[in-house]
Amino acid sequence: MSSLENFSEYIKKSVNESPNRRETIRDFFGKIIAYIDYKENGDQELRNYQQTVLGRYIVSKNTTTDYFGKILSRGNTLVGLIKQ
Repeated sequence: MSSLENFSEYIKKSVNESPNRRETIRDFFGKIIAYIDYKENGDQELRNYQQTVLGRYIVSKNTTTDYFGKILSRGNTLVGLIKQ
């Protein structure tokens, strides 16, 4: 098993074994600023409070992309796309 497959399995287990789960991100005052949607395959999608897609993390490629699909970084850096 490759290290990428091991990483993918780790991500899946760290998402509470629940496909299509959503995590709400709030600011200091409790206002919702973003959501992270977890897909079955371990991919993640970041949305702002208005449900506009800001970016995606693709586990199989280990890359973070913006709304247009442009690769921004290796690894999961989705939270860096949140603007307040």
